[in-house]
Order: sequence, then C-alpha cells, then structure tokens
Amino acid sequence: MRTSYLLEERKGHISRGELGSLLNFNPEYLNRIIKKNTGAIILEYGQTFSMKESEALLIHSTDSISNIVHKLGFSNRSHFYPIFKAKHGYTPREYRDMYYGLDIQ
Repeated sequence: MRTSYLLEERKGHISRGELGSLLNFNPEYLNRIIKKNTGAIILEYGQTFSMKESEALLIHSTDSISNIVHKLGFSNRSHFYPIFKAKHGYTPREYRDMYYGLDIQ
C-alpha cells in the first residue's frame, strides 16, 4: 500500500492533510478508508509505525534515546515518552533495560 511507504519515508509522521494531498484524496475520506482497512485513523496508524520502529531501535541499536526520538521525527522526548509508555507500560529506558535483563527499580 502506498500509504505504508509514505509513513515509512516520513518515519510515521504525516498529517492526514499532507497524506490526502500526496494521494489526491480528501483527508476525511482517506481517514475513513484507512480506518476501515486498518482499524486505526491516520494518526494512530502513524504512531503504531513509530512505536514498532522505536522498539527495534531500542533493542538493536546503541543510539541514545534522544537520538532515537530524533530519528523518528518527534520534536522532543516529552512528546515521545507518554506515547511510548501508554503503548508499552514502560518508559523507553525501562523497555531497553528489560530487554537486556537489567534490574529496573
């Protein structure tokens, strides 16, 4: 799907207006179509993509969390952390530490 490609290129960050313009669809219509096919609106679909990417980067790279946040296109850590914690139940640091078997107290 072309939408997946665009989300990958934009690291999961694209507004429905931008996506609608790029695909020549009304943004509201596009949002409904994506929700019908994926179960998520464009914002949620993009965040899911970003969270999957962040999981891989936290586990398979030695980049700092700040660098990962920047690579994913978030403006700052304070925007990224609540989204990550809501999805996983842990902060990015706790998630990384758990993967490597470190004690997170």
